Amino acid sequence: MKAVQIIGDQVVARAMTDTMRRTILMMLRDRPMTQTQLAEELGLSKAALNHHLKILKQHNLVSIVKKEVESHGIVQKFFAANSYLQLYDFNSLPRDVVSYFYAARLERERGIISMLALNNQSLMRDQKLTSFITKNLSAYLIEAAGPYVNTEIDYGDEGIIYEIYTKAVKALLKEKLIEF
Repeated sequence: MKAVQIIGDQVVARAMTDTMRRTILMMLRDRPMTQTQLAEELGLSKAALNHHLKILKQHNLVSIVKKEVESHGIVQKFFAANSYLQLYDFNSLPRDVVSYFYAARLERERGIISMLALNNQSLMRDQKLTSFITKNLSAYLIEAAGPYVNTEIDYGDEGIIYEIYTKAVKALLKEKLIEF
């Protein structure tokens, strides 16, 4: 699978506003799974899961990577995410689409600020820094991820993702002239 996909197309981003679809992608980045396996893990009916998979396939976010014929003749299709990490180019998307991702963005930014505060407690109370990170982190992630768009990685390989985040945070802090 590709390491990262940058989503700037509002049609694809709108499809990803559904939290269940994002959850399905997160599960499929670790290993290929059948519809039955996914439905059981997620507590969804096969019909509901089929609806979500159809939309994910339609937007080229998942693929069938393997088919197995079982002893009774039923063909099991294994789905996998086409990329490990999906990053949204919030500068290219309409505000109504961006607003769906607000909670996830906020938690990501809080996590980064908390990690920085381990080294310097005053950073946690620095409203200008918090505002700067909130406004700019996504753009730095897009920039750091660019060289990895065509990089192939194995299922469950977090290494490159941490590398992307590290580069983005370093660039962000460098601009604010903060040592870490």
